Amino acid sequence: MRSRSVLMVADVENWAYDIIAKSIASKFRKYESTTVYFRDLIRGTDSVDANDYDVVMGFFWYDMLLRGHLIENLDVNKVCVTVQSHNSWLKRNLELAEVEKILEDYPAVGFSSRKLMEKFPGLGNKFYAPTGYETSKFYPRPLPAYEGKLKVCWAGDPETSHHGDVKGFYQHILPAIDSLDFVELITTTKANPIKHSKMGEFYSKGHVYLCMSANEGTPMPLLESMACGRPVISTNAGIAPEVIDENCGWLIPRTTEDLIEALEECYSKINQLQRMGVNAYKNVEERVADWSAMYYEQMFDCVWEHNEAGRERFTGGL
Repeated sequence: MRSRSVLMVADVENWAYDIIAKSIASKFRKYESTTVYFRDLIRGTDSVDANDYDVVMGFFWYDMLLRGHLIENLDVNKVCVTVQSHNSWLKRNLELAEVEKILEDYPAVGFSSRKLMEKFPGLGNKFYAPTGYETSKFYPRPLPAYEGKLKVCWAGDPETSHHGDVKGFYQHILPAIDSLDFVELITTTKANPIKHSKMGEFYSKGHVYLCMSANEGTPMPLLESMACGRPVISTNAGIAPEVIDENCGWLIPRTTEDLIEALEECYSKINQLQRMGVNAYKNVEERVADWSAMYYEQMFDCVWEHNEAGRERFTGGL
């Protein structure tokens, strides 16, 4: 059997989904992969022909709908897309029925969490396509010594101009932290970025990781921090309900009051956080990049088989 090829389409080189693409590509068993970026295609600094690949996979379904024409000779029959977040349709004021109708055109659609999949019960071509972490970068590390402050880590983009405060940074996190004198907030943002290869060291500075997002795909910092052995406080966003239980963290409503209450309880259990961190790691232990690559390849296989069947019908099976 000849080797199969996949073109993965991300947004910007070295951003989150490029990192994910490179991570899972290194674990593929059946597919040789190339990654291209919409930013480069839009600027005209790169070009790509879909005829050179067996499968084309777009990380962002709406970008593929809007900008897929930038890929030469793109045929929807060899395209699969992923749905990474509720925000992909909420920010565009699209109804679920409208989104489902668009997704039905693709041979395969991947979802970053089971929670997202459940939003489309009538879609028959859906696949679980979770994101996994790199074990060489994210692994259990001891919590820092307690020195009078509960150290809380948060990573993300607090910018509100495009989608509002979906991360909850200004609406919930800062008000809660400011009201508690025993909490120290440690952050990395676009204004003070940390290389992805150094994010394990970032998580190791905290006793607990915090997520107050309204909606998410995974999110990766939640997964990576748990892999580093950190208990978490999170809203019911992305994979949080799948990986958080009372033994490794707090799953809370998205209110400042509930966040304050969780931080107070976390502080009261400062001597139990190391054990909770061990449990956090156990809850995500299998969600590694190799595991993620396997799910993605299953989605690619669906597209491959869809097109192989079409070719056989066209050639009469010759």
